[in-house]
Amino acid sequence: MKIKPLIVYVIILFIVIEGRSQSYLKPGLEQILNPIATDTICDFDVYIDTTHTFNFSGYKINDTINNIVLQSPNGENIDISSMLNQNKPLLIVSGSYTCDKFRNSIDLINNLVLQYSNYINIYLVYTIEAHPKPPEICPYTGSVFVPEQNIYENIFYPQHHTYEDRKKMVDTLLAERNVLFPVLLDDPCNTWWNHFGPAANNAYLIKPNGTVFYKEGWVGEPNGRLEQEIENLLQLLTTSIQEDNAISVKIYPNPTFSAIKIQSEFTPYSIELYNSDGMLINIINNITDKAFSLSLDNLNKGIYYCRINSKRYSTVLRKIILH
Repeated sequence: MKIKPLIVYVIILFIVIEGRSQSYLKPGLEQILNPIATDTICDFDVYIDTTHTFNFSGYKINDTINNIVLQSPNGENIDISSMLNQNKPLLIVSGSYTCDKFRNSIDLINNLVLQYSNYINIYLVYTIEAHPKPPEICPYTGSVFVPEQNIYENIFYPQHHTYEDRKKMVDTLLAERNVLFPVLLDDPCNTWWNHFGPAANNAYLIKPNGTVFYKEGWVGEPNGRLEQEIENLLQLLTTSIQEDNAISVKIYPNPTFSAIKIQSEFTPYSIELYNSDGMLINIINNITDKAFSLSLDNLNKGIYYCRINSKRYSTVLRKIILH
C-alpha cells in the first residue's frame, strides 16, 4: 500500500461546513424494517448481464439515490441519509462470501479504509449469495455455477432462506477474513440488491448531496478506478468550496516572521499546527480567548498549516508562511 502525506488529506477537512453539505435523497424505498431472524428471504429474479460489466443495473452516475435502511449485524437500523448527514462522501460496496471476486477485493477495500476512512464513510452491504452450493442456482446465470476458486477454497454455502441465514453468513465472513470495514445487511426482500443492483460486487461512490459520483460494476478489476475517483471527488469538493466561515475566524499576519494571531468569533476552540509533511507539531485545546497569539519562534522557515476546530463552526484550515 502506498503511504501518502497526511497534509494531502488534511485539506479535505476544509470542506465540512456546518449546515451546508446537505443530502437531498429521493424518498425511502418500501422495505422490511426491523427484520427478525425468522423472516423469510423474498424470491428474486435471475439477472443476466450479457456485457458482464454490471454497469447498467441500478443507479447511474449523477443519479440521486433513494434513501434506504440497512441493518448492522447487531440489529441496528442504519439509513443512508444519516451516513451522508455526517458531511462525508460515502463508498458502499456490495458482496457475499461465496462471490470469489468480492473475496479477492477485500484487500483493496481494506486499503481504501486505511487511506480514506477519515474523509469518506466506507461500508459493505451483504446481499444474496452469488454462488450458492449446488443444486441452488447462481442469481446471475440462472444455473448452478461454482467458481474454481470456491472449489479450491472449499467454500460451499447455501442461499439464504431466512434472515438468520444472512446474518450467519456475515458472521462467517467476519470470522474467516480480515475485514476492516463495517458490514451491513440487505433486508429480507433484498431491497438494496433490487435497486442498487442487481450485481454481485458493485460499488457506489456517493457525494454528500446524495448523487452518484462514480459507479464500478466489479470492484478490483484491472480497469477499476475506485481510488482515483475517490481522489477526484475529494479534490472536487475541496476546490469548489467557498470559505463561508472566513468571517468567523481570522489568522494574521500571513506571511509572518514570528507569530500568528487567531481571532475567533466563537469560543472555545482548539488549534493544531502541522508542518509541510503533514506532521502534527503543536496542539492547544480549549482556548477561551477570542484573540490568541501563537508563537512560531522555535520553528524553521517554511510552510505550515494551522487548523482551528470549534463546535460552533466547521474546521478551518489555513496555510501559514513563516519567513
